[in-house]
Amino acid sequence: MSTDEMTGIQALERKHPTIPMGPGRVERREFEYIRHGTVTLIANFDVAQGHVVAPSLGPTRTEADTPKHASWMNQIEMWFSILVRKLLKRASCTSVAELQTQVLAFIAYFNATMAKPFTWTYGRQPLSV
Repeated sequence: MSTDEMTGIQALERKHPTIPMGPGRVERREFEYIRHGTVTLIANFDVAQGHVVAPSLGPTRTEADTPKHASWMNQIEMWFSILVRKLLKRASCTSVAELQTQVLAFIAYFNATMAKPFTWTYGRQPLSV
């Protein structure tokens, strides 16, 4: 298991709806937003199966629930970047509860459709033991 926390995930609501892309036009996303609070995600990544296991969402973290970690070699950090690119960057949430629902739904979707072990490399060479 690879475990880490992602703190300060903001529940941001876009002030105006996104304008979808069309022929010869890129999607336009509103840059102004309304803040509705933050949430902290503590997640566990099963490195052998590629699944996210037992995520915990809460308003903050404490010393009792903070995992010990080494971010530079922590595979959950790679999964956090997937979460940001696929969900959080484009999300519009009207509350922390809605943000939590969207994160949990994304985890279920990821585990069902996209989960696979990450291939670690050093430079361009696969790592071997």
